[in-house]
Amino acid sequence: MLERIQGEQAALLDHHYVGMTDIQSVAGAGAGFDTLTVFESYPVDREGLTEQTDIAGMHVLDVHDSAQAAAAHYRSR
Repeated sequence: MLERIQGEQAALLDHHYVGMTDIQSVAGAGAGFDTLTVFESYPVDREGLTEQTDIAGMHVLDVHDSAQAAAAHYRSR
């Protein structure tokens, strides 16, 4: 099942730029979903990150946890 889901998601990568507004304009206002599942897992070495830390040319200025940051980017109407 996981291999199938990974394959399906990989096939959709070319379409990730399409926003919900565009999807709803094509599929209709009732188009949406009733469940959203998000899994994020990444360790953060807070002591190892400073403004001088260079990650491929990017510099981390701040790291903080926030329930709002973990919220979905989609709103129900």
